[in-house]
Amino acid sequence: MASMVENGTHFGKISFLVLYLLLNLAIVSFSYNLEQSSPIVKKQSNTDGSSSLFGFALTLHQQDASTFWVLVGAPEYKINNLQSGAVFKCPITNRQNASDCHRIDIDDNFATGDMQSYFSHHFAASERQPKFGQWLGASVATGGPGKRAIVCAPRFQNIFFENGNYQYRLKGKCKILNNTLERFYGRESYDPFIFSGSIKGGNVQLGWASSFTTNYLPIIGAPGASYASNANNFEGTVAEVTEFNPSTSSGTYKLAIYDTNNNAIKNNPDLVSSEYDDTLVGYSITSGRFLSQNEQIIAAGAPRANIIGQVKFYKQNSGALELISNLTLSGNQIGERYGTSLAAVDLNNDGFDDLVIGSPYYSRVKEEGRIYIYFNTGKGGFVERGFRIGRVTNGAFGLTVTSIGDIDQDGFNDVAIGAPFDGNNKTGVVYIYRGDGNLGLKRSFSQAIDAASFANMKLNGFGIAVSGKIDVDKNGYPDVAVGSYESDTVLVFRARPKLSINTTFIVSQQIIKRNESKSCVYQGNKHACVNATLCFSYRSKSIQSSWNLNVELEADANTIPSRVFFENGQNKIKKTVAILTTQSCNQYTLFLKNEINNFISDISVTYRYSLSEDARPTNSPSGELFQVNAFPIISADVPTTGSRIISYEKSCFNSSICIPDLHLNASIIWNGNYPAISVGVTNVVNINFNVNNTGDDAFNAKLYVHLPAGVEYLQTQSDTVCNQNVNSRLLDCPVGNPLTKVQRAIKLRLAFDVRRIALNITRLRFLVNVTSLGNEKPSALIDNQLLLNINITYNATLVMSGISRPDVVTFGNEIYGESAVKQDSDIGSLVIHDLYMRNIGPGVYPPVRIEISWPSYAPSGKHLLYLISLNMSSNAKCSVKSGILNSLNVPVTQRTNVSARFGSRLTRRKRDYDTPVPTTSYTGSDLKCGNVICDTFTCDIDYLASQQSASISVISRLWSATLASDYGTQNVRASSSIKLIFALVTNQITQSNSNTVSVTTTITSSITTTPQPVPSYIYVLSIVGGLIFLAIIVFILYILGFFKRKQLPKISAPQQRRPEFRPSES
Repeated sequence: MASMVENGTHFGKISFLVLYLLLNLAIVSFSYNLEQSSPIVKKQSNTDGSSSLFGFALTLHQQDASTFWVLVGAPEYKINNLQSGAVFKCPITNRQNASDCHRIDIDDNFATGDMQSYFSHHFAASERQPKFGQWLGASVATGGPGKRAIVCAPRFQNIFFENGNYQYRLKGKCKILNNTLERFYGRESYDPFIFSGSIKGGNVQLGWASSFTTNYLPIIGAPGASYASNANNFEGTVAEVTEFNPSTSSGTYKLAIYDTNNNAIKNNPDLVSSEYDDTLVGYSITSGRFLSQNEQIIAAGAPRANIIGQVKFYKQNSGALELISNLTLSGNQIGERYGTSLAAVDLNNDGFDDLVIGSPYYSRVKEEGRIYIYFNTGKGGFVERGFRIGRVTNGAFGLTVTSIGDIDQDGFNDVAIGAPFDGNNKTGVVYIYRGDGNLGLKRSFSQAIDAASFANMKLNGFGIAVSGKIDVDKNGYPDVAVGSYESDTVLVFRARPKLSINTTFIVSQQIIKRNESKSCVYQGNKHACVNATLCFSYRSKSIQSSWNLNVELEADANTIPSRVFFENGQNKIKKTVAILTTQSCNQYTLFLKNEINNFISDISVTYRYSLSEDARPTNSPSGELFQVNAFPIISADVPTTGSRIISYEKSCFNSSICIPDLHLNASIIWNGNYPAISVGVTNVVNINFNVNNTGDDAFNAKLYVHLPAGVEYLQTQSDTVCNQNVNSRLLDCPVGNPLTKVQRAIKLRLAFDVRRIALNITRLRFLVNVTSLGNEKPSALIDNQLLLNINITYNATLVMSGISRPDVVTFGNEIYGESAVKQDSDIGSLVIHDLYMRNIGPGVYPPVRIEISWPSYAPSGKHLLYLISLNMSSNAKCSVKSGILNSLNVPVTQRTNVSARFGSRLTRRKRDYDTPVPTTSYTGSDLKCGNVICDTFTCDIDYLASQQSASISVISRLWSATLASDYGTQNVRASSSIKLIFALVTNQITQSNSNTVSVTTTITSSITTTPQPVPSYIYVLSIVGGLIFLAIIVFILYILGFFKRKQLPKISAPQQRRPEFRPSES
């Protein structure tokens, strides 16, 4: 607002409004007793559709005992196309048409034509006072029921010709209206010229704020006034009209001066110190009984004083208003604009007026706004009683602060706080705070009226002006009017009457026995019962009728399941009952269930109620209003809920409090001599528990066992039945209700299944405790719990092995390239590696993760063993990256699928696991990871019981083309491997073979070699060479004389004789 005061030549909407930013938070709108469903709505825009700022200022006005108006300012309303502003009086009807509001004839002496001709026509050349842009209606105020009203035009201009140029001064002026809201004829107005030159300065802006004292004298703020002629120092001032003659509109005026002790300033106001520059005294104005109950003191806001803001106080003194120099209130934060708005209101009913001061720019995060609450000490001072802070940034909370009277008739005056940029759509919220004798205002608002809740009206700037204290519908409760200037709308919210409801709630028995006699019957069964009687009556200021209440009773809500029920079979019952000004009662029967375990906790019976309301009608378009008296509210000071307690009789030293003393011990039952669990061998652990009580009765005594992970409860070897929540590891076993000290110790033997405990632990810890509903002494709780530790041992052996099917494959001459492959059989021979993991006991083996490495590609990057698919047993699950299995999407033949399924059902003999596969001597290339390119993937194997196995079959095709091109007729050997990469292995777990096992397939070549024909020249050369070689041999033999041998002499043959036979000498 201060920027408007400073910029006197700007003709437009209030420039201070552009300082606010968009809202960034949401407000939840809820109501108390101002009726929001169907408010009285008034609208008044310019005839050309432009905004008139109707609702920028307003006040509720009571003309007489039966006539009420809303006096509304529209500072930019156009008359004869000249934007002078206007003031309207609107009746309390529901008609929204423009003719419903009557423009008050205040400034109608306009003529058509341009500005220059207008000035020449109406004013002398030396001084002109045009009304264009004067902002008539920027402030309006009423003196009370049947009293006068004041309307102001703070931008009324004084235009004069000086040194060849027109000079503009926003002097401002105000006019007094009679109680019928018509102007007094005679002298035209109160303006700066009537003050005999006492108000000096360039842009005085008299009438920016206006009000009345409680003795009906007009007071006016002029925040632009300066004590130097034609200066623009904006010290500001206030004026009070102490006498008034309606026939002449003349009066005696008192002005505020800053220092009555400085005669130089009194005699020469031009000497006022510069420390008062830019304080804007008179920006807001009010009056009240601040120093005494008989004297009116004026309070004026100066939001720029000391850069923080102040509120100054003035009293009448010798024809002038004297500043009370020792009474000044100041803000706390630079730039918060403390004093932008003021409300004088007696909050604590002590006869002195207190103060509520607005600081709309106060920042906790960013300009949320704040109001300060001050109690009057009654000794000439104020004490800060608290503050309330806006809920959203840039919301302008506190831009408007208004006393609205006691709208709920609780004996304390209430206050409305306008925040025109607050709310869900930054369109404005008005907060209603109820008065409080101790706090000034309640800590939380009782009602938030959000403009966004009236979506069809498209309100904006809601809360810029608020007025109250007037009961326009005469139902005994003051009503509230709110201006929404950016949408040219005013809404009047009527207050609904209030019911102060008196409640009496009685139960027939507050103490019941555990064996209470069953005197009531429900559906043929006898039950113990208690009667509950609930009675209502109400008080109200203005209405006497019968009203319906929705009543709900709920019993034992904190106990599940509930131990009681009403005649409807539930622990909750709802009814509609009629209430009058005289007391009326209803009785309810509360049945106790026959099977009850909890005898120590109390049974709470709670009632709650609300008014039963029909849908509220809307106001008639013809102007008639619906009767809000038909829709009362329940007083916020009266609780709408209450309860009674029913207790069980207890045999305790103190009849109301039982103090038991429980004791717990436990022992583990071992079958052998070694006190430990051998996982997989030891399946069940039995534990004995003993519980006894040496104090008062222990009601609902229970033994709780916190089960370690992997341990499951099996059974109780006694009559006690233990319960375990499905989603919990907590086992609870009842041991007595009550467990008395005369009983012998309760003995329980519990059996637990330990077969699924994790293998990474070396000890089981059972946390056991015993509790009851009694108040056991803390010093006695030491033996109520214990920790059982059981050692764990493990003994399990995992064997990994594998076979190749077949173990030898052959590739031949018929080969296909990658593009020629039509189905998987075109690739080459089927190769399946069956991998096995077997736990040979004696215990359970934990889940393991294995890594399988597969020779998918030769070193050249060509396919080697082309992976087709995997088959797994139900306790194995493999995770294979995309693009590894059947990467070429080759159609798989039925034979491959049958072979794969067959392999998955294979079972191996025990010796296949225990005996290594014999190997034969081999020479050739080993195609294994490191030498070839392998794909790897992992498989998770679940728990394996003793002698249980898991299997994985890897199905592939030998890519014959790669073997033929890269290895020819060589024999090679391709190997896959299984590696145990993760297992919960402790030093008690052994394996019969290494953590890595290889499976090998021998690959032989069936390629044959065909002889090639010998060229003919080879034959010729061979023959020639042979002849030459023969010639050389013959020649050598000739040289050696081989061919020159001598002839032997002829010898005649000997004469043959006939052999003689003689006898042997032997």
